[in-house]
Amino acid sequence: MSPIMNKQPIFIHSLFRAGSTYLFKVFRSSAAGYWCYQEALHELVEEARNNPDRLLRSDLDKDATKLYRHAMLDTGYYFELHAVWPAWRSVFQLSSVIRGYFAPHDVDIGIAYWQSLIDASKDRPVFQECRTSGRIGAIKAALGGYHIYLWRNPWDQWWSYKVTPYFDTANQLIIRAPNAPASVALLRKELGLEDDMPEDLSEAFAHYGRRPLTSEHSYLIFYLLWCLGLREGLAHADLLLNIDRLSDSPGYREEIQVVLQQAGIPDIDFSDCRVPQGRYLEQDRAFFEPLEDRVHQWLLAGGWTPQLVEQLQTLRQEFMPAIWTLALSECSPEDLAAQAHRARALTQRFETDFAQNVITLTETTQQAEARAQQAEARLNAVLTSRSWRLTKPLRALSRLVRKMSAQ
Repeated sequence: MSPIMNKQPIFIHSLFRAGSTYLFKVFRSSAAGYWCYQEALHELVEEARNNPDRLLRSDLDKDATKLYRHAMLDTGYYFELHAVWPAWRSVFQLSSVIRGYFAPHDVDIGIAYWQSLIDASKDRPVFQECRTSGRIGAIKAALGGYHIYLWRNPWDQWWSYKVTPYFDTANQLIIRAPNAPASVALLRKELGLEDDMPEDLSEAFAHYGRRPLTSEHSYLIFYLLWCLGLREGLAHADLLLNIDRLSDSPGYREEIQVVLQQAGIPDIDFSDCRVPQGRYLEQDRAFFEPLEDRVHQWLLAGGWTPQLVEQLQTLRQEFMPAIWTLALSECSPEDLAAQAHRARALTQRFETDFAQNVITLTETTQQAEARAQQAEARLNAVLTSRSWRLTKPLRALSRLVRKMSAQ
């Protein structure tokens, strides 16, 4: 491969929790020596602009690996980004992280930033990104390269979001990004969600972090973004890659590896791919399917054709996880036990978060009561110290009242 070709970028686009960190690990481990950037477009990068060692904090990697059930990496998540820090220090724009999600022309969507990383790469650059599913076409038009859209069945993916409140909060910001499709505006209107968000990104995360979603609203927002992302991938990606099929089928793994090889992307090995998959009952369908129907109606009202909605549903049906086709008695006991464990872990996290919120609320209330008592004590002290000044007027008022009463 020539030095020029070696700089042609590879983008892996996906929503959160689609298995993108697994792909990042596969590319980074390849003998071909790709230069892999993990979520280079991330609000964390703003913190590292003047303190690049923030990207190498070991607790960051350990906490993320434990929380997100990622495979342990030999090198930290942001090693490559840290290594080329001087190249992007003055180019990164925080506004491009969320506000550029739907590729508006009036804000930076990250092109100059990615170009700086491409130029500084030690080998062929690979970008694994979870905040670009609404701008694949714009990125490809500006930077060229090979674009993969990684996707997963929405039910498992949404449940995987529950590992932390971050993903729901991020989705609340994304649906308020400029130039969102008409279907997003319809969702916001029907759910009674305000259109604007705070300009400061950290303030915006804090604002919506204090306003958690109901399960129904959470899935409606997620599934709409899931549909929009898959549509963007269909329209602009060079390859649609389904993580469920990659996990289920050795034949599919080999097929994808051949496709990548033919595209000039060698030495990619998916043989160890295994993504968690849930087994769902009719009660689960009763939750998901009516919500999905509402999203389809917003898409249609927002300009989608019925054929496009049907195309996505056909594609989804084609790549249904293998476990969904099995009778319950045929399912692996290990897989069912793992699913039960994940449910218990979510319950434990919910109870811990709820308890911490109660403790925080109690402490806040106690502090407010203490401040009120202190204010009352100061007021009493002031009134007592000044009571002598009120004695004469009060006596005069008392005499006047007695006189009027006598009349």
